[in-house]
Amino acid sequence: MKRSYIILVLVVFAGICRGQSDSAQMVAKLMAVDDALVANDEKLLNELLHEQLFFGHSNGWVQNKQQVVNDLKSGLLAYRSFKNREFTWRPYPPDRVVLQEKVEVEVALRANPLQLKLLVTEEWIRENGTWKLLLRQGAKL
Repeated sequence: MKRSYIILVLVVFAGICRGQSDSAQMVAKLMAVDDALVANDEKLLNELLHEQLFFGHSNGWVQNKQQVVNDLKSGLLAYRSFKNREFTWRPYPPDRVVLQEKVEVEVALRANPLQLKLLVTEEWIRENGTWKLLLRQGAKL
């Protein structure tokens, strides 16, 4: 009986640790996209963004993956920073996760600086063992 109890406790503890590890991994992915936007890192964006990406902005503008990359390269959009982040996430096993981030964003659109408080919702999917951002939608807070 005592041995069964110890095994049960270890299984529960392992599940809790795995959940925390998954959470940290997914928040790191979200932050990696934000950081790649600020750094204008085309290589990293190509690794993180799904080929069928929908990237919705808080003004209703929607872009695909190539448009996101091209607009960063051209300077049409220039992300400056993501601050005061708060995260929540919800897994949809086996291969989907929805993340939400409350964040303050500094960005320039056509060289016009904007400061926005946003709620960003993202859907990530795992393909061939790799997480990719499929959907991102920002809404003003």
